[in-house]
Amino acid sequence: MEGQPSHHLPGQTGEGHPLDEQESDWEDLDELIANDQASDIRHPSVDVPAHGCPFSSETETIFHAALAVVQEQGIVPEGYGVAEEEWFAEGYPTHEHIHLGRGGNKISVTLPIEVWWARAVRWVQGLELMEHLMVEEGL
Repeated sequence: MEGQPSHHLPGQTGEGHPLDEQESDWEDLDELIANDQASDIRHPSVDVPAHGCPFSSETETIFHAALAVVQEQGIVPEGYGVAEEEWFAEGYPTHEHIHLGRGGNKISVTLPIEVWWARAVRWVQGLELMEHLMVEEGL
């Protein structure tokens, strides 16, 4: 073992937990956290929306088949900022600024084209196709 030897006080294991700590000590952790954060939350909780596929199984099969064709043909839908014709003169945006909270702080996130562009294209291909099928399905 390298470095300085560690010394523990009575009742300490060195793992950050006292020897006599019982499982029951952790049972109220959710309540402790909620109470601790209560002063920072100024709104009632929001129910998580139901999620699932909006399509029937037949339409879902059509979606996957059509998406494969769109991707095979390299179709890039316009109107989402992903098509090359929509880029600024500098080309594909390599950074995005994200505002944090209400204080005006922001961070810059690097978006290397070799990583994010292909993912963005796949996303908009699926999104455009999904929107089209939902309109046809009346959803």
